[in-house]
Amino acid sequence: MTTLSRRAFAGTVLAVMGRRQLIRARPGASYQFAPDGARTDAISDDLRNWEKHPPLLAMAEAFRFLSRPDLEKLETGRHDIRGNDMYALVQRNQSRAIDDAEFEAHRLYLDIQYLLSGEEYIAVVSQQGLTVSKPYDLSKDIEFYLKPAKYQKIMMHPGRFVVFYPQHAHVPNCYPTRPGPLHKVVVKVRLESLKK
Repeated sequence: MTTLSRRAFAGTVLAVMGRRQLIRARPGASYQFAPDGARTDAISDDLRNWEKHPPLLAMAEAFRFLSRPDLEKLETGRHDIRGNDMYALVQRNQSRAIDDAEFEAHRLYLDIQYLLSGEEYIAVVSQQGLTVSKPYDLSKDIEFYLKPAKYQKIMMHPGRFVVFYPQHAHVPNCYPTRPGPLHKVVVKVRLESLKK
């Protein structure tokens, strides 16, 4: 019988909570969120492992930015990496209850969410079939949806990232146990820029 370390075991635990699932993200993890089986992989891993994921190589500039030694010292707000094609939003927020938020999805940009400090989970589900609560706003590249009965939660810890493509409706900044401060960076990558 193989003995797993506590960390390895905790990293692979999938705890079912009611109708929702809690995912303890493990290194190199790729998750499917479509209830109908459609391929909608999101990539989540520790930042040091980003190069192990071939789809992320086209976003090398974004991951080099996230690897900056002075990242924690950057001011809150927008920091251009490659103009409107790729930029980072440094955020200092308070985590929130899932019931105080709506699911969001984007059409023009993908999100790379990276946690610097704090504790959060990100709720995620395929946006296909969700009920729109606020129609798509082109100027902000965002559409909001009502919370579905089923969704999954990706637990984040400092040093971890997750990449959400347009098909991933998600709610970031959710607290697992109690509200607390979050320091994170969201890199926005224009999908068209990846085709160049």
